[in-house]
Amino acid sequence: MTTGTRPRCEFAQDEPLRVNTHTLDVGTSLLMVTDGITEARNGDRDFFDLEAAVTGHDLGPCPAALTRALLADVSRHAAGGRLRDDAAAVALVRHLPEAPGALSAPSGPTPAGP
Repeated sequence: MTTGTRPRCEFAQDEPLRVNTHTLDVGTSLLMVTDGITEARNGDRDFFDLEAAVTGHDLGPCPAALTRALLADVSRHAAGGRLRDDAAAVALVRHLPEAPGALSAPSGPTPAGP
């Protein structure tokens, strides 16, 4: 961020921050992307088709392959192979605890810090 600019996303200081939690069922995937991906356009000004890009991808034991492929696809789609905006993707998969490469997590909610 350059000096003197304001962030585009702000929270009102007089409103409490709300936190929502959701539990992913085993085998469920969650993909989060920035508008740099959903609003990427090619030379004909066509938007990137996110749904087509991710349909049929098996996230397997590690979703990093999906995010790498997605960022490569959107870069190829963008006019001249250059994105005009930041592009970020995060993919999460909930596996069975005994799945190869699965991480164990503490049971129950994690207490909030100070």
